[in-house]
Amino acid sequence: MSLAMFVGILFVIIGVLTYIFRNTPNPYIGVRLGYTYLSKEAWKKANTFTAFYCILFGILLMFTSFTIQLPDNTFILLMLVGVLPMVVITYRIAKESYEREDMRMPMDEAKPLEKADVKNHFIMQIALIVVYLLIVLVCWDKLPNIVATHFDIHGNANGFMDRFKRTCPLNINTTSTYYNKA
Repeated sequence: MSLAMFVGILFVIIGVLTYIFRNTPNPYIGVRLGYTYLSKEAWKKANTFTAFYCILFGILLMFTSFTIQLPDNTFILLMLVGVLPMVVITYRIAKESYEREDMRMPMDEAKPLEKADVKNHFIMQIALIVVYLLIVLVCWDKLPNIVATHFDIHGNANGFMDRFKRTCPLNINTTSTYYNKA
């Protein structure tokens, strides 16, 4: 089985599955854009178009595998050129469907902004930094003067830092960044 035949069959299967699950938004099968999650109409229109496009494109790829024996690089280029319009058109369909539906809905009153309470988070970050700095101060004499910070593919050290650069600014920044994401 050639690459074009395999990918063509795969596109047909993807198209059929997308068509079957086009009526209700789900996180597994179909075009999942922000617009399609916000509007059932955008979901249905975008997935219907994508399903038909995938089926037709898959049939075209299977036909190509029977008639023309393309090198793999040329086939991949053909496939990318064929998929690009699908992505662009599907995005436009979803966006336009959502915007049309959004214009029909009446505007709600604006909600007042609530003041965010970040005091506890800020205190926790400062506490983590203080604990870290205390550990560094207690262990300062036991730390080596130069620390290997980067290694090549064979395990040989090829990047070094002194203990101040390695222990203070980098790790304080890492600690606060990590805690902000949590």
